[in-house]
Amino acid sequence: FILRSENYEELFSIEEGTINNSRFDQISQLTDISYAVRKGNLWGVYRRDVKELVIPCQYDEIIFEGGHVVQLKKDNLWGAKSLVLPSHIFYEALNVDIPTQYLEIKTLTHPFESLFGVLLVEKNYDNKDRKRYTIIDEYANEVGKIYKFRDISSQFTYYRPDRILCSIKDKFGFIGLDGFVTIPFKYDEVYEGKNGLFHIRIGESWGLLSLDKGEIVPVKYLY
Repeated sequence: FILRSENYEELFSIEEGTINNSRFDQISQLTDISYAVRKGNLWGVYRRDVKELVIPCQYDEIIFEGGHVVQLKKDNLWGAKSLVLPSHIFYEALNVDIPTQYLEIKTLTHPFESLFGVLLVEKNYDNKDRKRYTIIDEYANEVGKIYKFRDISSQFTYYRPDRILCSIKDKFGFIGLDGFVTIPFKYDEVYEGKNGLFHIRIGESWGLLSLDKGEIVPVKYLY
């Protein structure tokens, strides 16, 4: 249970009573054993099984989408960490440690949260700041050859390694982690429909796209 008073909140169980070290300004449950907790204006993560903070209260915002990873915001920049403890048998496989250094972050792969779409800032050839979308792994390393695409203008939607939806100069298509365009960037709109097919639009005309077979209905219909 989460017990609330006018001044604080804390965890309570029938078996143990008040749980040690669980008093915070605000508590929000994430999983059966993990809680987002706030001290002052900053958030961290407390685990009931070890009765301590596993992520310190240093963050302006925490987002949890299920699974074992939380996205963390600090000074308007985003990162991510795993809720899995070092004592877990699969810690090496599940651990995520991405510093808060990105303008955006999105978990791409579920349930194995190992790839993330991020928007970063880097220096251009003329030493000016340039924003760029790319894909990183659980330790913030760029993966594959996504870096070849310097003009990606939206976040990624991951379907498989060679079918990653995004846009370049506001035209949608699919790329692979190997750095190749697998479905051309020519669509004004792409969204997933039923039976694994995608609705595609160019101008005011619509068609249907299969990830394996390409356009199975030409883009020539009003809908």
